[in-house]
Amino acid sequence: MNLLAPSGRRSFLTGSVTNEAREFREQPGLFSKLDAGSYKLMSPKLYFEAGRNYVRYGPGYSGSMILSDNSPAFDMLHFRKDISFGKMIGKILIDQFIASFNDFGARRYLVGRRYEKTLSSQWNLAVNETAKTSKEPNPLILILPNYLYQEIIFNDDDETFNSLYSLDVTYTTRKKEQAYLEFAADHIAMPNIFGGDRFDTPRKIGYLLGVYLPDPLKTGITSLRAEYVFVDPGTYERMHEALPNLAYTRKGLVMGHPVGSNGTALFLRGEHWLNKKTQAIVEYFDRSPRDSGSPNALDFKRLDAYIAYDIRPWASLSARYIRLKDAGTENTIMLGASISY
Repeated sequence: MNLLAPSGRRSFLTGSVTNEAREFREQPGLFSKLDAGSYKLMSPKLYFEAGRNYVRYGPGYSGSMILSDNSPAFDMLHFRKDISFGKMIGKILIDQFIASFNDFGARRYLVGRRYEKTLSSQWNLAVNETAKTSKEPNPLILILPNYLYQEIIFNDDDETFNSLYSLDVTYTTRKKEQAYLEFAADHIAMPNIFGGDRFDTPRKIGYLLGVYLPDPLKTGITSLRAEYVFVDPGTYERMHEALPNLAYTRKGLVMGHPVGSNGTALFLRGEHWLNKKTQAIVEYFDRSPRDSGSPNALDFKRLDAYIAYDIRPWASLSARYIRLKDAGTENTIMLGASISY
């Protein structure tokens, strides 16, 4: 159930109560029935949100390399504003948030910032940074880039602050077809000759390549999407055995792309309108390990099929079929039905 209640001329309260995560997520016990709820203020000059909600950075549909909805929603403060940097650079949309959550009994904080620039009617570019920290953030985190903040406040202390960085680029044609890329790097360390990381830091990167075709059959009722995801072993995980608390996870769930560490995946999605009120959706997700000898060498295939019927403009009824097959195991089949209003 989704709630929307105006509380002013440009502000409103929102809420979402659902058991979908509890039924279909990897660790359903970590998700609340009150999936999200927040106060939002929206104006031409500022977006502000306070409460519980998800944040996604990047164009990926199966998940974002740096920040997606794979883990539960965050209790947070969230801001978004266009800022002009002069005639040469122009306006840049800056989105940032600060969140707090409990992680295995300890208080942790997540901060994030996105710099997004529309280069033309076809090209869009964004740079993102997030950080998980075990110390309450200084207000300077709202001003300083993460790397500089870590140098000044924590003296490059990796035991209390773990940063991720990503870049995403989207190209859109006149027919609304899209090609997009996300590239993420986990824990960029300063070289030792400059007094940097005291631990050896292996390469920990990931990327996502995607294509979206809104009308491949020229019928106006069918769309297709394909994505390929690659993630190095060790990405999203703890930086060192001595630092288990700063893995880029929340109670074991990755806060980045759900493919997780040490994986490659193919994601396919097709949507087709059967009539004006009924839509069929099929998704296929095929994950395999990049290195079968490393941890998290998960190997599985998942097929999701949905039928959704719009009862009213504000209400819909859906049925869902899921088939999951792990390497060397039998098929697991799940059936479900839901109503949204």
